[in-house]
Amino acid sequence: MTLSPAAFIGREDELSTLIRAVDDHTGPRTWLVAGEAGVGKTRLIEELVARIPTTAVAFGRGACIHTAHSALPFVSVAQAVEALLGQFDPDDVAPAVTSLPELGRVLPDVLSASPTAATADGSIAWSNPEPTQLPVFHALGALLQSLAEIRPVCIVLEDLHWADPSTRDLVLYLADRLVGTRATLLVTYRNDELHRAHPLRGVVADLDRRRAVGHITLGPFNDEELRQLAVERLGRIPAARTLAAVADRSQGNAFFAVELLDAIARGADSIRPELSSLILARVDALSPAAQQVMRIVAVGGESVREELLEVVAELDVDELTACLHDSVDQQVLIVDEDGTLRFRHALVQEAVYSTLLPRERQRVHARYAVALEAHAERSAIRGGSPAELAWHYRESRNPTRAAPAFMAAADVAESQLAFAEALTQLEAVLDLWDDLDAPESLLGTTRDALGRRAAACAFASGDPVRAALLQREAIDVAEEPTATESGVADAQLGRYLWASGRAGEALDVLRRAAELVPAQPPTAERARVLAGLGQNLMLATERDEAERVLWSAIDVARSTGSRRVEGHALNSLGSVLAHNGRYSEGAAMLDQALAIAETEDDSHELLRAYTNYSSAMHAAGYLDECERMARAGLDVAAGYGEEGIFSAFFITSNLADALRDRGRWDEATEALAMVRRPEGMLSALWGVQKGVVVAIRRGEFADAHRVLDQVDPETAHAIDPQMLLDYWPNMCELAIAEGDIAAAHDAVERGLAQPLVVAVEMALRVRGLELAATPTPDNGHLADNGDAAAKGHPATGELADLERLVDEHVADIDHEPRIAALLAEGRAHHATAIGRPDHDLWRAAVEAWERAGVVWETARTRYELAQAALRAGERAVARDELVAVVTVASELGATPLVSAAQQLLQHAGLERNDHGAGHDGTHTSPLTERELDVLRLVADGCTNKQIGEQLFISAKTASVHVSRILAKLAVDNRTEAAAAARRAGLV
Repeated sequence: MTLSPAAFIGREDELSTLIRAVDDHTGPRTWLVAGEAGVGKTRLIEELVARIPTTAVAFGRGACIHTAHSALPFVSVAQAVEALLGQFDPDDVAPAVTSLPELGRVLPDVLSASPTAATADGSIAWSNPEPTQLPVFHALGALLQSLAEIRPVCIVLEDLHWADPSTRDLVLYLADRLVGTRATLLVTYRNDELHRAHPLRGVVADLDRRRAVGHITLGPFNDEELRQLAVERLGRIPAARTLAAVADRSQGNAFFAVELLDAIARGADSIRPELSSLILARVDALSPAAQQVMRIVAVGGESVREELLEVVAELDVDELTACLHDSVDQQVLIVDEDGTLRFRHALVQEAVYSTLLPRERQRVHARYAVALEAHAERSAIRGGSPAELAWHYRESRNPTRAAPAFMAAADVAESQLAFAEALTQLEAVLDLWDDLDAPESLLGTTRDALGRRAAACAFASGDPVRAALLQREAIDVAEEPTATESGVADAQLGRYLWASGRAGEALDVLRRAAELVPAQPPTAERARVLAGLGQNLMLATERDEAERVLWSAIDVARSTGSRRVEGHALNSLGSVLAHNGRYSEGAAMLDQALAIAETEDDSHELLRAYTNYSSAMHAAGYLDECERMARAGLDVAAGYGEEGIFSAFFITSNLADALRDRGRWDEATEALAMVRRPEGMLSALWGVQKGVVVAIRRGEFADAHRVLDQVDPETAHAIDPQMLLDYWPNMCELAIAEGDIAAAHDAVERGLAQPLVVAVEMALRVRGLELAATPTPDNGHLADNGDAAAKGHPATGELADLERLVDEHVADIDHEPRIAALLAEGRAHHATAIGRPDHDLWRAAVEAWERAGVVWETARTRYELAQAALRAGERAVARDELVAVVTVASELGATPLVSAAQQLLQHAGLERNDHGAGHDGTHTSPLTERELDVLRLVADGCTNKQIGEQLFISAKTASVHVSRILAKLAVDNRTEAAAAARRAGLV
């Protein structure tokens, strides 16, 4: 009997949501449809397509496949896009297609692929030293946008749980790219198959975090929906006992329920409990010949072309046709419009395949391999025949034929920029290497060359750990390499190690590489090795060594005409010089690096130059230039999609630093919140620190602790030492804000002792914080003890270190406003620490921070100036400064600074009548003369009994005075009272 397809039952809410999603172009442009196998995801999509006129929305559907272990890149994407293009007038889409040559890598039937050159060992020779999939992603995204301008489009990718890595990455890319367009991306996947290690789990989690992504999960049918299904399949209302049995066995799964009901319709006496038997019931009803054909089809995968099946089945055409008719009638197979045969559901294919014995599978796989090799055009997978062929040969236990097929499949994958899939194919060859006779002759490559190629693909696919393992194995098996070959291989290993978060080991390997490659005669290889070493020394803040190495790299690159390497080295050198206090020289180098990157169309170096340039300008104190360059860099990064995400994150960090310094804290916080953070520990550790400074200065200490507690200094140093440039100053500033001077000193000592972290700005910052953390002498009279005592004070040594750093690293401090401000503040802190507060020095620090344009630092140093002015008796100056501090800090939301300034106004008696002025123009203290006498003795450390003896009052009366003093000064204890009195100039 011929059974009709299941009617559409239930799912109306989910269907309405998707219809609105496709019609309404203001909501999420990407939708995930999840559900267990057989729950009805495909049926939902079919109904969606059926209910929306093709004149309103153009649909393109493609299905991911698991043939060849998901190693076929972009199969579902190519299928969907070609179907989509078929719904448009060719003349309308021709301009868009021809303007996107990279489409040819994925859609060879639509556009010829861009040519790619091969190296001597057969690998692809890429013009960009940092190859990525971005060109393909960008082309596909641009095409969908162009089509959507003509008519709304919807791309449907089914069974994403089987997707290749490239397709998964493309989905992430399109989720961002399609926002604001009339294009919709709809993907389905089995959520019951996403085990803990499944690669789609991370993709789904990433997508769920995005506002422009919607998520629908299909649950099982309820009792009423099962009743409707039963009526539709049986043509009658079944008995309650039958419905209960169907519900119990199917658990509401639509596919299983249909199979159970159809078994009943066929007259089955009972419902067999095993689901596998249930699924195979239709197959069991076929003739023996048809059952054998189904087993052959199952070995071919979910779908097989009839022309190929004719060769593999080895049956008479009429006999094969009869078997296929029988299978289609029983709804075991479905015939697509292009004549491809596929099982009605993937569960059927999986169940049938599981019935084959191992030797039977091996024999059928071998027949498929022979047939595909003779008739590659008959593959059901367009462009996938090499990988499909390799898979069949491997499953037939024929390594001699499988290895070359895997190599061919790797070539195809690399030509599509599908590096993860190429890695899968190359690793398959590596696994088969020892089983081959004369593998070098057979494959045209050596074992070490193959390993290096696999390592490069692993790195390009975003797996530096795997890349390092493969590269090290390749180095170990290389036979008699030259010194240059060894050096180049080590240099690559160093890159992979650095990206893996093993900075120290990477530097050791890179230094060894530089020693191996001969200096004479100059070669492009030596230039590249030196440039790579120099960049990593720069990142490790080993800047003196980095400068020497990078100058050598530039000289060699220029002598060998290696323009891109020259630009790369100039980029790193510019950052080194700028961060070492030689801003003008560094800026000139970065200008040259930008120009070379633009001329050479080197996207990686262009984005790196914008990152380094904006960072250097912030470090020097040119905030306007930092913001301008950062925003220009973000505009450029936006044009590179997924490739630009990494650079955009760090450029935004630089922008946020500039916005924060200029007092635009909310803008800085919003910028950091909006930017997408790339995966990896580097960006995670870097990112969590960027909002800490604002949190500290707003008094959100618990939030600051929670963020900083995520960072382990040793781990951060191993991954990328420059991350600690912010960490230790942040820890010190937080400790000072909380009054924990011991913790502040510990942070300074650990920060300055941290290996590989000796950047000038960090050193100046922590030295200045060290001075700020140095307690002022309790008696306030260190100056009376002469210069010898001042010279012996720890703060004097700190100031000497600070000035030495500036002398050694800053060529012209007049062109370094940030460093000039740090130095001026350090001198003022030193004077305060040794008991000689100098409000002129603090005035110089205030003016220096004003010139640098740093709002909070200016306000904070004005507060310090007010304290120094009070000690000098300049009460009117102190009042004006404190009023200004309150105004600015209130606008920033810097609650601790507002509170400190207001308390100082109160303690010093400066807040009466317009913040402290009396009617006669004099300034008064909130304390009586007697209370001032008591406070002076409290500041000297006297007990109540000692106070009473000196003032000829009882200890009880002294205690009452002390209590009143604490209340008037709004402090909690005698120590705080003494400190407040000194700040206010009362003692």
